[in-house]
Amino acid sequence: MSQADRFAPAGGLSRNALIVGSVVVLHVAGLWALQSGLLRRAVEVVVPAELLSEIITPPAPKVAPPVAPPAPTPPPPRAAPKVQAPRPTPRPLA
Repeated sequence: MSQADRFAPAGGLSRNALIVGSVVVLHVAGLWALQSGLLRRAVEVVVPAELLSEIITPPAPKVAPPVAPPAPTPPPPRAAPKVQAPRPTPRPLA
């Protein structure tokens, strides 16, 4: 027996063919599981729908109360208009 024959494959499929075949079989099995809905059922078991439907509302932002505008200053008192005494009517000269 020569040195090269010692490490040669014993016959049958090569190592690369086995790897490619197993990858193809795993992909076909995964696609079948997706198509038949097995993964959907697994997700429902892992993540219950109750947890997905719980809605958490964020806390409302703290808004400072609006500052009231300063009260308007009252207008200065108006000076009472001077009431002028009526002028006497002129008398005719004639």
